[in-house]
Amino acid sequence: MKVNNIINNLDVSMTNLKPFENSLALRFQEASKYDKFSFLQERSRIMSYTNPSVIRRAINPYKVYTSKPQIKLGIGATTESNMLLQLIERRRSTRKYEDYEISTNELYNIFHYSYGITGGSKIHNGEGIWHYRAVPSGGALYPLELYVFIHNSSIRKGLYHYRPDSDKLELILEDVNIKQISDITASGNINIESCSCIILITSVFQRNMIKYAERGYRFILQEVGEVSQNISLICESMNLSSCILGGYIDDSLNALLNITPPMETIQGVIVIGKGQ
Repeated sequence: MKVNNIINNLDVSMTNLKPFENSLALRFQEASKYDKFSFLQERSRIMSYTNPSVIRRAINPYKVYTSKPQIKLGIGATTESNMLLQLIERRRSTRKYEDYEISTNELYNIFHYSYGITGGSKIHNGEGIWHYRAVPSGGALYPLELYVFIHNSSIRKGLYHYRPDSDKLELILEDVNIKQISDITASGNINIESCSCIILITSVFQRNMIKYAERGYRFILQEVGEVSQNISLICESMNLSSCILGGYIDDSLNALLNITPPMETIQGVIVIGKGQ
């Protein structure tokens, strides 16, 4: 459905997307979605990337100024004495998982320290508290929402929404299984059926763009990356593994979450479990 057609059916309050009906950011978001056909087409194209000549060009993804002066950087901190540096050095995407029941304590750590509320301050000349999270966010507007499909845990299977104000998971759908998610994601060589859970990150555009307009879309993408990296490192700190998926059928995941794009739309998928 075209962006304009969706927006025309919405109300005209300042918190919806009516002011952004000509937004290039939202048009790009809609135009870059995968449907079932483009999803299969893209899978085929990606497989061609295994061509040796392509790999030779790809293994050194950086620029080199050979004719310019060079300065050797210092030794820096040793990873033996710095846990954060150890985690960053060890972090890798994991595609093979063993059956592991993720605990509520592990889930708390993943959610609270990736996008939970970690502080706050009184609103200047106003009532209430402006809360801050574990990542930088343009204007402290926090446009993302986190959902999780629990596959193997001490709590029952289902699709949940994370509440950062109370560090609770809200059960929003029980009638969902791992095959449904596997069928609409490019899980490829990931044995997704053995994972513990799958985190789904969405963005609510008007929270950010009502202040920053088109530029706000960049901030949203930055924030998705920040949260994803936090999740990866938190998992690593607990001897869990993760893999960020870039391929999925957008509207199928949006439908599963019962959200309405472009008002709210899927932006990231992360598989989590105990790596083999």
